[in-house]
Amino acid sequence: MTNFSQLKEREKVFGQKSAILLFNCIQDMIENMSFSNASDMPFIVTETDSYAAVYKPAHIHTVPLSSNPSEQTLYDWFRALRPHSANVRGVLEREGGILHRLDYETRGLVLIAKTQAAFDAISRQQELGLFRKTYTAESEGKATVPPAGFPPAPSLTKVNAPFVIESAFRPFGPGRKSVRPALFPFPKHKDMALDHGSYYQTEVIEKIEESEKIIFRIRIKRGFRHQIRCHLAWIGFPLLNDLLYSGAPYTADERLALTATAFEFNDPETGEPISVF
Repeated sequence: MTNFSQLKEREKVFGQKSAILLFNCIQDMIENMSFSNASDMPFIVTETDSYAAVYKPAHIHTVPLSSNPSEQTLYDWFRALRPHSANVRGVLEREGGILHRLDYETRGLVLIAKTQAAFDAISRQQELGLFRKTYTAESEGKATVPPAGFPPAPSLTKVNAPFVIESAFRPFGPGRKSVRPALFPFPKHKDMALDHGSYYQTEVIEKIEESEKIIFRIRIKRGFRHQIRCHLAWIGFPLLNDLLYSGAPYTADERLALTATAFEFNDPETGEPISVF
């Protein structure tokens, strides 16, 4: 795990005084952030002049929320570390060069553009389905009945990987805090979400059955809020510790059992295929 001493060493490329100032700025900011535990902090996994792959801990937001813009986020941490990245204009001004989000409860890799050209190029790849993200998800070892609001589940629980779970999505429940799959023909709902007119797809590329749990390796291209969490709950395998989707508690670790482990895209400058894991 990269710590602040290592980050300080890395910043020497900017000059000793700049390194100390940046380090102190980051350290002061992190002390005011709320992490799941003291050792689980953001760090840069790999970086070029165009982009950075960053580890996001569980229990921090990827970008500022409109309802609470002052809350510290992964983007705030990165902007303090790389101030020039604040010049990138993202989908929303408050999101900067963040190319995709992870849920508050989810940990793992996030790709951040450091230049406008990189943001625009990788965003185009996302639109074309060329930006692929891989996750590891863990569920209880036995199938369960989905919670209220789910349509009949697809018959996939006995199918060996690979297989695909697909649907549209609609908001559900008090405060619209969760989502539910929606299938053609759609019920009348003004907030139905489709992926460019088609279903969102969750590709299960590996399914490992252990004595007390099942581990899924999953790939998505263009994701929707809670997509993996909702789709796995739909087929009877909600994530461990995912109380929103009736997942079983897991006493060994209080964090949501979902980790963004890898992504693939083309380098925005060279076009070379890049894999980060």
